[in-house]
Amino acid sequence: MPLITLKFKDKVLKEYPIQIGETLTIGRNDSNDIVVDNLAVSGSHARIDSVSATFIITDLESTNGTFVNERLISSHSLRNNDIILIGKHELLSIVRIWKHKMLIRMKRQGMTKRCSWIRRNIGN
Repeated sequence: MPLITLKFKDKVLKEYPIQIGETLTIGRNDSNDIVVDNLAVSGSHARIDSVSATFIITDLESTNGTFVNERLISSHSLRNNDIILIGKHELLSIVRIWKHKMLIRMKRQGMTKRCSWIRRNIGN
């Protein structure tokens, strides 16, 4: 299952599973799925959406921006082990286990073209 791990100064604070078809919101407000209590984080900072066979993180016009692998993004397709920086907190994306199970399921259903797309776009 895909997993988003919230870290601060190399300490794991919490892990958040994300299912296909789900959305996770990230921000300082308590209404978010992932609450990051830091003044550098906007109330509604970013969102991770499950889109088809991938997960996309989108910055919600936050004040300080959302970074993936040290690059400022507005939207980004997450790959295994991407490091998301929001304020001073890191979120690590783990999508490999999900990808492997999804590829097996899709091969059984005869969806080989889609399997090739997943390999190219999600990574190892």
